[in-house]
Amino acid sequence: MIATTTREQAALAAFWLKLYPPGAPESWDVPSAGSAPGEAAAATTVGQAAVHFDTFAFAIASVLVFPALFFPFAAPVDGMLYALLVFALAFAARPAGTLAFLALRRRVGRPACLVGAFVLLGACAAGIGLLPGYAWLGAPAIALLVLLRLVQGAA
Repeated sequence: MIATTTREQAALAAFWLKLYPPGAPESWDVPSAGSAPGEAAAATTVGQAAVHFDTFAFAIASVLVFPALFFPFAAPVDGMLYALLVFALAFAARPAGTLAFLALRRRVGRPACLVGAFVLLGACAAGIGLLPGYAWLGAPAIALLVLLRLVQGAA
């Protein structure tokens, strides 16, 4: 968003001042003195690889597995579209997760947030993998799938 009026510019400046108040520690945006740039790059690479693998695995499962497992009551194409809608929820939850982890990063630091995101991502992936289907649990299976995918997207 590009602020075009003075009022919009003031609102945007107020928003950024809330995120980064004056006198904030400079360590928010730079690695700590004890970590090498290579360590930060490696952590970022591992994190992005985990997210991309998770997205790929869920996309494949949304097309091949989830329609029959969670949406057996729907026609095959409709079940696949429902599963892809659940897949898309992670992308909708991402901005909220970004803001939540930004606030958490101020309190506990970047390394703790990275570990927390990995734990959430892994726990949700395991939960989705172990989730019983619609035939055994009914509609709560779909609700749990949606909840786990939202949390996974926020992580």
